[in-house]
Amino acid sequence: MEYSLIFALLSLGIGFHVGLKIAELDKLTPNDPLRNVFGMLWEADKITILISVFLIIPFIELVFFIAHRFWLDLMSPKELADSVFKYFDILFFGLSLIMGYQGQRLLYGALGKAVDFAEKKLADKLN
Repeated sequence: MEYSLIFALLSLGIGFHVGLKIAELDKLTPNDPLRNVFGMLWEADKITILISVFLIIPFIELVFFIAHRFWLDLMSPKELADSVFKYFDILFFGLSLIMGYQGQRLLYGALGKAVDFAEKKLADKLN
């Protein structure tokens, strides 16, 4: 159950960032239908989305598994009850949303081309 929730939260975080990029592209090309804006983002930046889905999400799920299996499970119930780690799952769920957004943001910063692509397309239309 926890892994499904982490997957959903990471996906939402990634979706928030992708949504911001779509809104930015939509402002650059206001007369294009939204379907074309989505197509433009996918055409220019599919690699960032695919890396997020196939690398960021599994990596965070693996970190959660390792933390539970090899860290929290080694703590005695008394140690766990007396520490901040008793709230680990709740903290990790919140961080999953942030990590999905920030992971996609970092990837987009490193590999993103959609805005440049849209600006070039707009400049070509105007010329």
